[in-house]
Order: sequence, then C-alpha cells, then structure tokens
Amino acid sequence: MIVSYIEEAKTLLILTYLLFHLVFPD
Repeated sequence: MIVSYIEEAKTLLILTYLLFHLVFPD
C-alpha cells in the first residue's frame, strides 16, 4: 500500500519536473 503510494508520488514529481522545465527552460 505504502510502496505503491510512493511510486505514484515519484511519478507525479517527475512529470511535474519535466513540465516545469518545458515551460521554463534553463
């Protein structure tokens, strides 16, 4: 239960990070 939650949160974090860099490229 906890493990799947961590994996889901990790995926969301990665997607948010990628989206952020698409909108605000360095």
